[in-house]
Amino acid sequence: MYTLGQRVLSPDRARAPVRDTLHAPDALFMFACRSCGHTIVLNPETYNGTYSDSETVLGVARGMEVRHHFQLRADRSLAEGWPKLRVEGCASCDTRYIVCVMEHEPHNGWHQWTIRGVTALVSQAAA
Repeated sequence: MYTLGQRVLSPDRARAPVRDTLHAPDALFMFACRSCGHTIVLNPETYNGTYSDSETVLGVARGMEVRHHFQLRADRSLAEGWPKLRVEGCASCDTRYIVCVMEHEPHNGWHQWTIRGVTALVSQAAA
């Protein structure tokens, strides 16, 4: 079981997309691991195939906490895109992060992915 730890990237509704099928089709998102400094590289497009939603990424009982943490709309409006969440691990030290990617389709076949936020996870055993 994990608790939400330090934010690596705070939610920002004005953040520009990282990956865009028309303008930046090969763009990746990178950040440094808070524990060891190793560069973690994410391909936001892969979130389309394997992701969780806010109600399941850390368990059903934590859905509202996750939605609030990433400032996700409760009404499921797609105006900001579809929230896709996943727990990612550092390949060097296995520190865990919860990542929220917003996938938006401005026109049929044109997709954009914005990183809504990244937060370190702390094992309750270590807390």
